[in-house]
Amino acid sequence: MLLRIQPDESLRSFVERNLFLQRHTHSVEIFGAPEFRYRRWGNKQVITIAKLLGWDNCYGFNKLLHSHTDYTVHGVFKAKDGHSYSANEFGLGFFCFDDFSKTRSYCPMCAKEDLCVRGYSYWRRNHPLVVVCAKHNVDLLSKCPFCGKPFSVHGHSLDVIWSGCAGRSLGDAKPRANEDSEALHLAQFFVKLNLLQHHLSAETAFNVLKNKLTEIIEDDNFNLISKGRRARLTFHYEDLRDPRAFRFFVDRSQVHQLLYLIASIYGNESPLIS
Repeated sequence: MLLRIQPDESLRSFVERNLFLQRHTHSVEIFGAPEFRYRRWGNKQVITIAKLLGWDNCYGFNKLLHSHTDYTVHGVFKAKDGHSYSANEFGLGFFCFDDFSKTRSYCPMCAKEDLCVRGYSYWRRNHPLVVVCAKHNVDLLSKCPFCGKPFSVHGHSLDVIWSGCAGRSLGDAKPRANEDSEALHLAQFFVKLNLLQHHLSAETAFNVLKNKLTEIIEDDNFNLISKGRRARLTFHYEDLRDPRAFRFFVDRSQVHQLLYLIASIYGNESPLIS
């Protein structure tokens, strides 16, 4: 019997946790298949996990994407004619949903709390832009605090969060307080984004953001903003005045800039997702 996937647990964490605790049981034999050893996971791995959890077809596929990957940033903004959460990913699978060649990170305070509450911790799905824990406001650790290895194929395997490093639990690491309010706002924004139950109209989001930018730029207090921030906002504002800038909301190459912009402007109180 498979272990229960935890809230916000990454898919690779779920697979590796089952292998670590039940490696020789019949229920996890599928996770020993070659495709689960790949560094990059696409739709095939997600579909297989969804079926094992009893979440078949595209609904189950989308459910896993929204709750256990960082695909949320691509799935929630939809144009008027875009109603599919994952577009053609279920059938064609162009997107990489997990890349183990890239290091992942964890919050030492979350890991410590998990040990007290559950008796074990796990790897949460994190977006690469997020470097701070939204709950504890401490820096996420992307390297082992005891040996310095990254948490990737080039360093520690993921079972280090259960087995520990040299006899020490990752939850024993000393947390570093975050001093970047912008990084915290971004982390909090992603938490809200991941909790959304409905997609957002890209057109509406476009107009809200454009109006807010206009308001900020025309405000006398705008001059009090740092030179670097002012230049960034002005640059994006000029983009948004172009009718073609609607693609800014749906182009994957720019969606990260969009989210960083929204989080920067609204802090942790964005009307787009409240």
